[in-house]
Amino acid sequence: MCRLIFRKPPSCLQYAGPMNGPSDLQKLIAACELGTAATPSFYVPRQPSVTSQIEIALQPSQSSRVLLMGQNGVGKSTELHTLTTQIQLSRPYLVIAASLDVGLDLRLFGWHEMLIYSACQFVSTIPPGRQPVSQFNKLLHKFGVSSFQVLLDKMRHEPAAVHAQVSESRAMLWDQACGLIRFLEGIHRNPALLIWDGLEKLSRSETQKLFEEEGRYLDELPCRAVITAPMRMSFEPYFTEVADRFLGNVVRLRAMSHERIAQIAFLRGLTPNLLHIIADGLAHANNAQPPRHYETLMNRLIDASAGLPRQLLQLTAAAAKQALNMREGLLLPEHVTLAIRRASETLRYQLEPGDFLELRKPDSKRSNEARARLLDLRALVEYEEPEARFRVEVNPLLTEMLATGR
Repeated sequence: MCRLIFRKPPSCLQYAGPMNGPSDLQKLIAACELGTAATPSFYVPRQPSVTSQIEIALQPSQSSRVLLMGQNGVGKSTELHTLTTQIQLSRPYLVIAASLDVGLDLRLFGWHEMLIYSACQFVSTIPPGRQPVSQFNKLLHKFGVSSFQVLLDKMRHEPAAVHAQVSESRAMLWDQACGLIRFLEGIHRNPALLIWDGLEKLSRSETQKLFEEEGRYLDELPCRAVITAPMRMSFEPYFTEVADRFLGNVVRLRAMSHERIAQIAFLRGLTPNLLHIIADGLAHANNAQPPRHYETLMNRLIDASAGLPRQLLQLTAAAAKQALNMREGLLLPEHVTLAIRRASETLRYQLEPGDFLELRKPDSKRSNEARARLLDLRALVEYEEPEARFRVEVNPLLTEMLATGR
């Protein structure tokens, strides 16, 4: 009888205005809001600690650069946010952090533009009267601007013009950007640490241009740096050369286990909110105690998440929005099914006929090129394994399609 209630709720569970289900569903959607990083209250640490790995690698006796690799949505921004927070508390470095994929056209920009952008972004936080305009007038004059803030705006809105100007005077502008970093170190009396997030979103050709063709500039960075990159690059033929530039300091973030994703679901309030929605709906229907039906729905969402926090949040929000669109008062299995199906269809549209052939192969039979492409598309997911091992599996969003051909 309870099962019938969930499969087809009575009319009293239909949408009844802002005092009933939709307000609770909206709370569930709000708990899934995506940002650049999770707040500390939502943070589930990995083992071993990613922050500790990076801090050890940045010690003076080690490399001055760390490469942080992972698929989109695996948690790189969250780990970098945690690292930044810890460093700002202990203050061993002056953190100069930039989310390079926000507002910038990375298809045109290289290490020169990134260094200029990061330095100018930090300088723009200094009161205007203390900014080193006269010392770095050559930098500003090259771009025809009068302030660092105007230069930032130009980099965001006129990327092609900026790139052309950089190409004309690369050596001079690199020296000016390095000088600006050293100026900031002098003011704050701490060595600088660049944190560059968002580079994992580059295409395959853009990644190769940056890390292979222009990789020599990594050796000339004026300070320590933590730089993100897509997981697929580890299967590219030039990756050994890249890893050598980082002296082997490569930290890989892989998809999480079911248990760790479940922790994230609980901390973000997805599980409690889901229970609250179902409990309210059933109590309103027949004054009955709710079954543990919410666990089944939450486990379906967790299983479909592929161990990627962002995929979990997207699926949960999509299911709740589906319930609202269908004027239902609580989340039902059909809403979750529809959210998963639509996400699967979206993923399928990115794939070419040859990709489906590769997905049906065991991973040992795939070429590195095919594996790199499918990881980039999230059709394949690389999972954590004990004892520093890993496995590559098909994204569960595609499992049914591969099994049925539909």
